[in-house]
Amino acid sequence: IKNPRRCPAPEAGAQPVPDAELTGIELPCLTSGKNETADLGAALAGKPTIINVWAWWCEPCRRELPHFDKLAKEHPEWNVAGIHLDKKSQAGADFLDELNVTTMPVYADRSHRFDTATSLPKVVPITVVYRADGTRAQMYPQVFRDYEELEAAVNAALSGQN
Repeated sequence: IKNPRRCPAPEAGAQPVPDAELTGIELPCLTSGKNETADLGAALAGKPTIINVWAWWCEPCRRELPHFDKLAKEHPEWNVAGIHLDKKSQAGADFLDELNVTTMPVYADRSHRFDTATSLPKVVPITVVYRADGTRAQMYPQVFRDYEELEAAVNAALSGQN
């Protein structure tokens, strides 16, 4: 990977609620350039989390991934992460480099662990917003046309306006 970045580490002392749907989902970090895996529930606990599920062959994903990278830059108080839902991890890493997505960390999901465990529709892109305690606030099975639309949707989900 040309622009290595670590996937999120748990906040000090942060624990997801016992039934948080991310707990127990172990995925490797695609963007670290290492062979490290993480339990998403533990790694993302303590901060609101925005997860964008995408694939390297998805044209709408190509349009919206830069908005998620900007969200990660503009909102360090949130975990903003991607999940590449495809067996071809290197194609996903190359796709990120091609789009110049350099801030947002991404996990590799070669066997559909995430979408299966979270009962998501089998579509990409899809975005899921979680509260800091690990509970789901909102799911968006849609393409975000611009950064402002994405940021507004996340703020609405986190403030309970959806």
